[in-house]
Amino acid sequence: MTSDVPALPNANVPGQRGLWLAHHLTRGLTLDTSPHGLTATVSVPLGPPDAP
Repeated sequence: MTSDVPALPNANVPGQRGLWLAHHLTRGLTLDTSPHGLTATVSVPLGPPDAP
């Protein structure tokens, strides 16, 4: 089961921004949930950005 990245928490709520930041600062973020927990896979390019 793959879940969506959560919305940015309310500014009055401390923490809980790690997955939101990973989603917005990387090429891809996949979240897979299972009875054993959550697996987050982050994709980051190793070379220069693609030309437009």
